[in-house]
Amino acid sequence: PAAADLHRIKGQILSEQGHPKKAIDALIEAARLDPDNESALIMLGNIYASDCSDADTAITFYERALQTNPDNYMAINNIGSNLANAGKYGDARRYFELAHELNPDYPNTLHGLALIAARQQNPREAFRYARKTFLKLDPGASAQLYRKNLALIKEEAQKYIAAGEGLQALVAPYKNELEQAGGKPITIEASPGISTPAKIEIAEVYGRERHRVKYQPGRPGLAHLVMHELGHLDRQIQARTIGANQLFTSTRRCKEQFKEDHPYITNKLEKRRLPADKVDGFIEQIFDGLNGQLYNTPIDLFIERKLFEDFPHLRPYQFLSLLGLEHEYIQSATNEEVQQLVPQKIIRINKILSLVNTLQFKELYGVDLIDQFHATQPERREARELYKEWKAYDSDDQYGAEYALIELWAEDLGLSAYFTLAAEPSAPPSSLESTVDTIEADPLALLDDSEIGEEYFSNRGLGAAEMATIMYIVDALQYFKGKSTKEVKKVGLEIAMLGRSGIDTDSPDKKYSLTAIPDTPFSGRHLLAYMYAAFKEFDPSVDTGIDFEAEYQQARQLLDEQGE
Repeated sequence: PAAADLHRIKGQILSEQGHPKKAIDALIEAARLDPDNESALIMLGNIYASDCSDADTAITFYERALQTNPDNYMAINNIGSNLANAGKYGDARRYFELAHELNPDYPNTLHGLALIAARQQNPREAFRYARKTFLKLDPGASAQLYRKNLALIKEEAQKYIAAGEGLQALVAPYKNELEQAGGKPITIEASPGISTPAKIEIAEVYGRERHRVKYQPGRPGLAHLVMHELGHLDRQIQARTIGANQLFTSTRRCKEQFKEDHPYITNKLEKRRLPADKVDGFIEQIFDGLNGQLYNTPIDLFIERKLFEDFPHLRPYQFLSLLGLEHEYIQSATNEEVQQLVPQKIIRINKILSLVNTLQFKELYGVDLIDQFHATQPERREARELYKEWKAYDSDDQYGAEYALIELWAEDLGLSAYFTLAAEPSAPPSSLESTVDTIEADPLALLDDSEIGEEYFSNRGLGAAEMATIMYIVDALQYFKGKSTKEVKKVGLEIAMLGRSGIDTDSPDKKYSLTAIPDTPFSGRHLLAYMYAAFKEFDPSVDTGIDFEAEYQQARQLLDEQGE
């Protein structure tokens, strides 16, 4: 009965069980037995403040604790909290700053400073302290503070954005820098109809004089999305400068291999009596999504790190934007219907790569969403290993390093058979998109507004178009393998007939179909590659009006190297 700490522990238990009056009695007994028991005094102050709404008595107990130990940062912090609750923000700030000086890592004090900044209409400072709170906070040990801080940081980020400059002004410095580095202007425009939050269309790919960034209006942290797309252009310009840029491509054979490797998807969908074209469309969507995630994840990590470090005034935008994307990742990784249709291996890869992004988000902003993915311990462990690998490459600050990571991760995850990475063909220095339609849902092979049949057609001077045509010809040659001359000729002549009325080579849409190859949509450029390859197979003497000879020879060489 004379042990003060036992009474203190009893008081804590009673408080947590919801019996504040009994808790006060136990804690007062602890303080009577040991007048210098700082923990009992602080706990008494907390109960009077939270359960009894008696700030004056609470502060009396905190001040008594400070008489025992003037450096008790918890007592100082709690005095600040009570003053803040009383609307005395100036006095509260002084106590919080003193507590912060004594212990810079105490999350309650950081949150208090964030609250004071918010009350004093300073959203930028409130956001900064709220972010620091998360970086020092254990969400498991302080769940209530975690929830309060999350609500605060979102609210202050939104206030910061509402009071900020317009989109064009915010992105102008980075945009101007890239225009000078790449030698081409950049247009930024709203586009509600695009399938992704934002996308960049590279000038050379589209046969234009300027790059174009499109975005879905109304997205949270919109400036971040535009800056991220500019980040893709930035990395390509820098990689090209040192000759390290590569193109990520995927052929028809890659897609067929994916389908062969995952018969589970086809079987599941066929049991639901879906038509064949719907089954193929769903499989292609999964294939493209998986390749896109593999390609984008390491590049996105480099881009987000640069945006965070080089543009600190954009952090509230980045935070809200990434938080929204994280919730989309979680929904995708935990969607029950998808899990019923997609093999566990693919679900696992999706979770691992999503978790890699989530680990960076936690490192940058302290918000821990990992548990919401319901990932297994092996999945979490592999995500941490991939993130660790990225950090090793990031420390070298080498442009083009993402391509090495793509190959490493593809090997680890069993995805190497579904794409090809190749050095970008030599082309005039320019900013050039490095992906094909399987990644951005837009074919690379787009030139200008001319139509086939009006003039002689070639890829000269357009490196991306050359590479895309090579891969389309590879696709065609793989399709023609084993086909009779009659079958190949039928394909070539059907495309030639379409060409008489004009084939649109500017649109990325796969709006053409062939009776000779049913259930396969083609873009205009894809058709031309098939036509050229077909005539080379059955009658190379015919002048098709298309100069794809160099691309054809490179496609042949690529197939020879692959043993096909």
